[in-house]
Amino acid sequence: MKKEMPNYKKIMETHENDFICAYKNSPITETGIYHSHDGYEIYLFLHGDTKILLENDGKIMEPGDLVLFPPYVFHHACPMGTEDYGRVVINIKEEYFENKGDDYKHFTDCFKQEDMTKLNIIHLNQEQIDTFVGYTDLLEKSLNEHEQEFGSTVLAQSILNIILITINRLANKKKTPTYVDVLPKTITDAFNYINLHLSDSISASTVAENLHLHPVYLNRIFKANTGTSIQQYIIEKRLALAKKLLKEGNAPIDVCFQSGFNNYSNFSRTFSNHTGTSPKQYQMSVRSPFVVH
Repeated sequence: MKKEMPNYKKIMETHENDFICAYKNSPITETGIYHSHDGYEIYLFLHGDTKILLENDGKIMEPGDLVLFPPYVFHHACPMGTEDYGRVVINIKEEYFENKGDDYKHFTDCFKQEDMTKLNIIHLNQEQIDTFVGYTDLLEKSLNEHEQEFGSTVLAQSILNIILITINRLANKKKTPTYVDVLPKTITDAFNYINLHLSDSISASTVAENLHLHPVYLNRIFKANTGTSIQQYIIEKRLALAKKLLKEGNAPIDVCFQSGFNNYSNFSRTFSNHTGTSPKQYQMSVRSPFVVH
């Protein structure tokens, strides 16, 4: 029987358009997993019973929590109930800001903070929530118009500019929020070990041994919190690092070893299963200009 291949596309999401925007108001019906994007993500929590997790931090969401994710940061939205889960999500390609001149030089500053291992949160009051949702409604509508209406692409870009300017202004004034970290220490320790030894020959047993835990027990609690096994997560992290290194112009053969695959045939096969293209073809494609569709 043919072995089912992992769905890497759910783990390391790649967006074809320069940016997308969506308002969502329904529960997640399938088990969520830690994942990352090869671009920026703006996430506004509106309502529901949900927690957001990073590899070293986690918070139960409150209405008005605006979370900013830079590229390649693994995160997980984990609903804790069955009620509707309202949020607005904007994803922006990393390359979108390239070659746009000095006016755009600081548009991504809001995604940076002193401690990148912590959630980057700005809490909005009700007036700010209403304003933000109004902008995103216009953005989503203009994107859905495609080329049917005059100036829809320029309008979408203009609205995104307003959103980013607004967020950067809020970020300059934000206070560091206080909250209880809901991520178990054992899971954080596992993440830290994987990140420190990503280019080494590591496995679920290696991680468990260094944390002085039984492999079966660690893998069970890891999957319960992340939605994926330790071994699968190691592959996910390596794929994310490989995409980043390829975008930076590193030779595919070097990326293979830098990202911990250490076997080019395995690296190329795994990468192709994820992206639908070879490492070299992917590298060439990300150097091409992107457009809003």
